Amino acid sequence: MGTMIREDRLYFRMADLGEELKEAATDTFRAAQTFYKEWKEFALRKTIFDVAVGLMVGNALSTVTNSLVTDILTPVIIGCWAGTDLTQLFIILRFGKKDPQYYHDGHYETVALAEADGAVLWKYGNFLDSLFQFFFITLAVFVLWKGVTYLRQKVEKLGEAIGSELLPGTPSQPTSIQPGPASSPAELPTALLKPA
Repeated sequence: MGTMIREDRLYFRMADLGEELKEAATDTFRAAQTFYKEWKEFALRKTIFDVAVGLMVGNALSTVTNSLVTDILTPVIIGCWAGTDLTQLFIILRFGKKDPQYYHDGHYETVALAEADGAVLWKYGNFLDSLFQFFFITLAVFVLWKGVTYLRQKVEKLGEAIGSELLPGTPSQPTSIQPGPASSPAELPTALLKPA
């Protein structure tokens, strides 16, 4: 006789179908409900937003780190060592046509000119450039991580110091205060004596 939907519940009228089909449909419906509930809990929990914020900050940090490596550190190394752009260092494995348009005074001036002439090159400069970028990026991220770790430890120590002052009776130093006339100001913690 078909299916009917009443008040968010699915009721089946299955006069012609057996109990097995009815149980399978009910199990499928329950599985879909469970799947939806688990997906909703997963998609709307706080850690998903934390990950999204982390990705955005990581993307911004990547831009800054790449600029530091490309614009600041690598040119210093290149200027001290090669005196030219590392990506323009190459070895000719096979010469091209030696067209005068590309080939001057017995050599190719750039990788682009050599490739335009049909030369086969071993571009070791690209590899060195990638190696330097990897080294400097990992070094910059490591230094940043060390700084954040150091600051986090300082904040935690400061928080513990403030917490032990404000909250007496921590497991490390149990304190009991008995209210009443027997309590003198010397027995009260200093945080309770300070004006608010």
